[in-house]
Amino acid sequence: MDVWKGFQIRFSCVALLLLFFCGYGFGGDAAIDSAEGLVISSIEVSGNAMIGREEILSRVQSRVGREYSSKFASQESARIGKLDGIKYSEYSAEVVDGKVRLVFIVQEQLSIRSILFLGNKGIKDKALKKATGFKEGGFLDESLASIGIGDLEKLYHKKGYANVKIGLNKASLRSGKLVYEITEGPRIRIKQVSFSGNENITSKALSKAIKTRKRKFLFFRVYYSEEVISEDIAKLKDVYKSKGYLDVEVSEETKTSSDGRLAYVEFNIVEGTVYKIGTVEMVGNLVFSDEVLLEGMRLKPSMVYSDKVAQFDADKIGARYGEQGFVDANVEYLRSGRILTDQGGAINVKFHIEEGGCFRIGLISIKGKMMCTIMLSDVSLTRRDLFREHCTMQKLLAGTERVNWRRRFNVSL
Repeated sequence: MDVWKGFQIRFSCVALLLLFFCGYGFGGDAAIDSAEGLVISSIEVSGNAMIGREEILSRVQSRVGREYSSKFASQESARIGKLDGIKYSEYSAEVVDGKVRLVFIVQEQLSIRSILFLGNKGIKDKALKKATGFKEGGFLDESLASIGIGDLEKLYHKKGYANVKIGLNKASLRSGKLVYEITEGPRIRIKQVSFSGNENITSKALSKAIKTRKRKFLFFRVYYSEEVISEDIAKLKDVYKSKGYLDVEVSEETKTSSDGRLAYVEFNIVEGTVYKIGTVEMVGNLVFSDEVLLEGMRLKPSMVYSDKVAQFDADKIGARYGEQGFVDANVEYLRSGRILTDQGGAINVKFHIEEGGCFRIGLISIKGKMMCTIMLSDVSLTRRDLFREHCTMQKLLAGTERVNWRRRFNVSL
C-alpha cells in the first residue's frame, strides 16, 4: 500500500512538471504569435538618462501604425546597442487592447561627472587632465581609466619624477567620479654625468650629442628622465657607428643620493672594433658601368665605414639615374661580409639598383589661375625630351619667372 502511494506521488510530480513546461512553451509561443503582425500602438524608450530619445529611436525603423515584427525589433535593438554610450540594449513587446506596445530598454555607460587628482603638487590639475585626454561629460570606461595611469606616469617621468606612484580609485567610478591618487616622490635632478669605456672618443664630444647633462644653457637645471636616457643611448650608438664602431654597446647606470633628489648618471660603453671598407660593389646596374657609378663616391676601400656616407652615395647614384630619365630608379645599400682581424674589422658594401624604365616628356600641360598664358617657349621643354626630374623642374620654374617678369614690366611677345 505504501509503495502504491509513493508511486502515485512520483507520478503526480512528473505530470505536473510536464504540464508546467508544456504550458510555458505553449504560452510563450502564444504570446509571440499574439504580438506578431499586430499594429504598433506606441514605441517607447526606457533606461536612458544621458542619451536622448530621438538619438536612440534614430536606429529604429518600426513605426506607430505599422505591423510589429519580432525580427525587425531584434535587429533594431542590436543597432541601438552599438550607439556610443550604450552598454546594453533589449526590447519588450506587450499586447494591450489588441495592439503592440513596443519598448526599447537600454543601459547606459556611466558618464564622467568629475575628474580629481589627489596628492599632486609638482604638476597642476589642468596639465594632468590634458595628459589623460578625459573630459567631464564623456563616457566612463574602467579599462580606459586604467590606461590613463600610464599617460600620467609618462608625464611625471618626463618632468623628473622617476619614482611616482599613481593609483585609480575604482570605488569612485560607480558614482561617475574619476579619481587618481598620486604619490609624487622627489623630483630627481641630474648632479653628474660621466662616461666609462670610451677610449677613442672623448667624453666632451659624447656630452655634446646627448640631452642628459647637469645644466641647460649653463643656468637651467636638468631633471632625470628615463625617456631622455633611452634617446641618449641611441644617440651615443649613432656617434660611434658613424665612426665605424658597428658593434658598439651602450648601457646606463644611475645612482641617487640618500634623499633621492640627486642623480649620478654613468653611460657604460663597449666600443668594439672599428670597421673599414673592404670592397664596394654594384648590383643590378645595366645603364651605367661600375666605373661611372663609383666615380665621385665617398665610400672607398680602406676608409672607415659610415652608414650616413653609404646613404649619401646611394642617394647620389639615384640622382644620376634621375638625370637620365629613370625617375623610378631605386638604390639601396647592404653591408655584407663582416670580418674581424688582428688589425681591426672589414666590411663589404653592395649597392642594389633597380633601374626601372626611362621616361620622356609627352604632353606638356600647364594649369593655373594666371592672367596670362605660359608659352612652351617660356619653359624650354619639348616633347620627347628625357624627363630629367631635377632639370625639368628647374626649367618649369625658370619659365614661370620669365612670365612673371613680363607681367611686371608689361612686355608681350
